[in-house]
Amino acid sequence: MSALSLHHFCLFYRDGRLDSGWIAGTQKNKLVIQPLQGKTQFLPQARLLHTWPPASTFADTNSALAELPCQLEKAESHQQAHDLETMHGLCEAGAECTLAELTETFLTDPEDVLDQVGLLLALQADERWFRRTRSQGYIPRSAEELTQLDAQLAREQARVEKITQIQEWVRQLEAGEWTPETPRSKEQEGWLAQLVRLLSEGQNASHWKEFSPLLRLGSILDTPEQQRLRRLLALAGSPVSAGRMILLQAQVRERFSRPVLEAASALQDLPLPDLPALPESASTITIDSEKTRDYDDAFTVLEWSLNSLVLAVHITDLAHAIPPDSPLFVEAEARGSSVYTLEATHPMLPPELAEEAFSLRAGTQRAVLSYRVQLFRNGAWQLQEIVPQRVRINENLSYAEADERIAAGQEFWGLLHECCEGLLEKRLEDGALNLRRTEFEIDISNPEAVVIQPLNRNSPANRIIEELAVLVNRETARFFQERKVPAIFRTQAPYEVVGEVKEGEELALEHLSLEAARLTTVPGLHAGLACEPYMQATSPIRRFPDLIAQHQLRALLREADPPFSTEALMRWAELSEVRQKGYARAEREVIRYWKTRYLSQHLGGVFKAKIRRQLPNHATEFELEAIGYVFKTSGFSTREKGERILLQINELSVEPIRIEVSVCEPSPDLEIHQLEVETPS
Repeated sequence: MSALSLHHFCLFYRDGRLDSGWIAGTQKNKLVIQPLQGKTQFLPQARLLHTWPPASTFADTNSALAELPCQLEKAESHQQAHDLETMHGLCEAGAECTLAELTETFLTDPEDVLDQVGLLLALQADERWFRRTRSQGYIPRSAEELTQLDAQLAREQARVEKITQIQEWVRQLEAGEWTPETPRSKEQEGWLAQLVRLLSEGQNASHWKEFSPLLRLGSILDTPEQQRLRRLLALAGSPVSAGRMILLQAQVRERFSRPVLEAASALQDLPLPDLPALPESASTITIDSEKTRDYDDAFTVLEWSLNSLVLAVHITDLAHAIPPDSPLFVEAEARGSSVYTLEATHPMLPPELAEEAFSLRAGTQRAVLSYRVQLFRNGAWQLQEIVPQRVRINENLSYAEADERIAAGQEFWGLLHECCEGLLEKRLEDGALNLRRTEFEIDISNPEAVVIQPLNRNSPANRIIEELAVLVNRETARFFQERKVPAIFRTQAPYEVVGEVKEGEELALEHLSLEAARLTTVPGLHAGLACEPYMQATSPIRRFPDLIAQHQLRALLREADPPFSTEALMRWAELSEVRQKGYARAEREVIRYWKTRYLSQHLGGVFKAKIRRQLPNHATEFELEAIGYVFKTSGFSTREKGERILLQINELSVEPIRIEVSVCEPSPDLEIHQLEVETPS
C-alpha cells in the first residue's frame, strides 16, 4: 500500500453519498479513515475517490479534522468558478480524460490541490456535461446524450410538479376548498380517473408506486385504503359506490371507445338481409323479466294438435352484421359478456345495438336464426331445421303475463307448458338436477330503505323459457359434433350426493359434490343438465362464446368453412371461463352488499336461520333463509349441520362486513322477520 496515501485528506463514498475524512493510518492492508462525523472507516485504497496532502503536518487526527472544514470550504469556492460547459466544448468528443488531464488543461495553477478538489466536486455534482467511467475517467457527452438528458430532466421536473400538484389537491379536498360544485380542470379529471384505476387495479396500477405514498396508502390496497380513495373521490364529486368498486375490481369495462360507438352507430340503419320471412299471421313472442331490454330469443308456435306442437325458436342474428374484423367483435371479445347488477347494466355491446338494433323488441322486424322443432307432450322432440329467417316480433311478455295465459289455458299455452315439463322429466330421468332456487327482487331505488321480495323462478313461464333454451343449446352442440366442426362446448363432470337428505327435505347444493361447468373444445357430458353434448348459443347479445357459435353455425348452414380454428376457440374458451367466473363473483358480491344493507336497516330483527357448517376456530356458517344470506361468525357452541334456529341481528358493519347475532328461544310473542310479498294488481 502506498505510503503517499497516509496522513492525507480524502473523499470517499459512504452509504451512497460523498463523504470526506482524514487517512490516519493502516490496518490489515486497509486505510484507517476518520470522517468528520461518524465511525472510523476501514477501506482499501481503491475505494477512495480522491486524496490530497495537507499544507502542513498535524500533530494528531483531531487537529487534521479541525482543518478539514476549512479545506472543503476553499474547495467549494473553487467549485463554483469552474465552467463545465466551456470545458465540454473544448474537449475532444468521445475522448476519455482523467482528472489529472483536465487539471493540467484547464486549471490556472494545476498544482493547486484545493482547486483540483473543487474541479472534482464540480464534476461529481453536475453530470450533465461529462459522463463518469468506472475507472474514474470523464467522457464529454455527445449531442444525442445531452438531448436525452434534457428530456429526462424535463420528465423529472414534470413528475415533481405533478407530485406537488397532487399534494395540493389532496389538501384542498380534505380542507373543503374543492367541493363537488368546484369546476374541474382537464388535469384534475385525469387525476380522478387515475384514482379510480387505483381502486380497480390496486398495486398492479402503473402509477401505484408514485401515488401510494402521496395518498398515504399501504403496501396493499386493503379496506381502509379503499375507503380513503373513495372518500377523496366523493369529496371531489365523483363517488364510487360499493357496487361499482366491486365491478371495477372485476375488470368490468364501464365505457365504449369512440371507434366502437361509431361502428355501432353505422349498424343502426343497416338494412335487413334478404331472408325468408314467417307469415304475418304467425305470432312471435318473447318472455323475459320486466326489466329486460336486450331481448335475444323469441318463439313462434306454428301449429299444434292434441299431443304435440311445432314451433320455431328464434335467436337474434348478430353474425351477419358483426364480422370478426369489426371493432364491435373485438370489443365483445375484450368484455366477454354483459354484466348485470342491481346498480347498473354493463352490456357486451353498446346499448344502441344490444337494446335497439339487435333486440327482439315488439313491433320490430329482425334477422334471426330459427330452430324449427316439434315437441310432444311426453317429452320427446324432433329438430326439423335450422334456418336464417326474418321475423316480426309481436309481443314482449313478462313472466307474470305469460303465467296468466298458461293458467287461463289460452290457445297453445297449456300444451306448450306440458311439453316443456315433459322435456324436463326426460332430463331428470337421465340424471339432471332440478334444484329449487331461491331468488329475490331487490329494490334499491331508496338505498336507505332496501326492499327484498321473493321471486318464483320455477313458474310455468320460466319452465318454458329454460327448457327451450336447453333444447336449442343441446341441438346446436349436436349439430357441431356430428359435423366435426370446432365449437366451444360446455361440460360438467358427474356429481355425487354426499350429504344426507332428510325426510321432507329437498335436494340442495349442500348435499352435492358438484364441479363447476367448464368451457372446452371437446364435446362431453353436462351432468347437471343431463345433456351430451351441450353448449351455449342462445344469447349472442350477452355472451361472446354465443356470438362465436353463431358465426360458426352460419358458415355451416352456408356449407362454408368455419371462420374460427380449434386453436382460436381453445384460447377464447379459457379467457371466457375466467371472465365469466370473475363477473359472476362480482354480481354475487353486489347482491350480498345490498342484502347486508337490508340487514343493517333491520337491526334487532329475528330471522329464521339454518346451520350450514362448522368452520375452524369455533366459527359457524349460518344462512338466513328469508333472504338467502350466508355469513359466518364465532362464539357459538358446536351445532349439527342443518339445524334450524332463530337469530337476532344485534350489531352489523357493512364495510367491511361484520355481524354479531344471538340465539333466540321460540315464543308466541316473538316476531320473526318476514319479507314483503307483492300483491298482484
